[in-house]
Amino acid sequence: MKVTTYGTAGSLAICNRNRMIHGGNTTCLRIHSNCLQEGTALAVDAGTGYYPMCMDVLREGGISKIVTLFTHYHHDHTQGLLLAPPTYIKSIHMDLIGPVDQNIGPKEVLETLMRPPFHPLDSVEVKSHFGFLKIDHPAGTVMIFHPEGGMKKMDLDEFQRNESKNGLIPVGESKYPIGECLIVKMIKTAHPEHTISYRFEERTTGKVFVFLTDHENTDGISVALHDHIKGADLFIADAQYNTKTYETRTAGYGHGTGAYVTRLGEACIVDPLNTTKIAHIGLTHHDPNADDTFIESILTEAKAARKHTETCIFSCKDMETIEV
Repeated sequence: MKVTTYGTAGSLAICNRNRMIHGGNTTCLRIHSNCLQEGTALAVDAGTGYYPMCMDVLREGGISKIVTLFTHYHHDHTQGLLLAPPTYIKSIHMDLIGPVDQNIGPKEVLETLMRPPFHPLDSVEVKSHFGFLKIDHPAGTVMIFHPEGGMKKMDLDEFQRNESKNGLIPVGESKYPIGECLIVKMIKTAHPEHTISYRFEERTTGKVFVFLTDHENTDGISVALHDHIKGADLFIADAQYNTKTYETRTAGYGHGTGAYVTRLGEACIVDPLNTTKIAHIGLTHHDPNADDTFIESILTEAKAARKHTETCIFSCKDMETIEV
């Protein structure tokens, strides 16, 4: 499994000569996995980084479907969808999957954002090649991807029954071993709106990636959050602020600090009985007011919070591919 970070900025896309290293596109990731069906691209969020991601998809050729998982629907996670070329290419099927917030799911988001006078075209002109899937209960839902069967949404209890019974999962028209699938699990984050964190388990390799954006510092770590992050090979999380800014001005905004992300990652990833497991932690959702130097100072603060010297911490950059 590989992860490409096409957009790592938070709140607002920027173009700034003092932000040349990390970039200024808002949130978008692409998940590369051998568990995806041929011709399928899998993305998380559609901030302005969604545009360069889709351009790469078009340059590759052979992609007939783009599946986009939304963490939530703030503008910095949706606006790239409006101008990305595949939105208007009817031969590419677009699946939008995300939470339900105030009775609004991915279909209502597209219809709201894509209509005059806010946009030159109405969604009715493009959505014939769109599919929409609501996530009503994130913690009780699993998304399954198989290279032959395709994609399936399943209740967690049904998934667990199949996993413990015979290890076979019905996807498409057949049943396949769970060991051939990419399993995506979910949990709510600490954010003002209904926001999802995604855990990607590539069962063919045993690799795990957890993406936790738009999550506020918490005093403790719930059992559910610990289990969600536990054992991750790559953990990328929201570190928009340094500790001073957070404690004096931005607490309650729904974003975290580098030091908190370090403590969270190490507590969940490093097994106290087996410290050979190295935590790889990426800091993302960089503040629009932060230049490269300030982002690196958050990284320095995050590294200072380490309890394990082997922990690998880095600041995410636009257009960077990371091997999980």
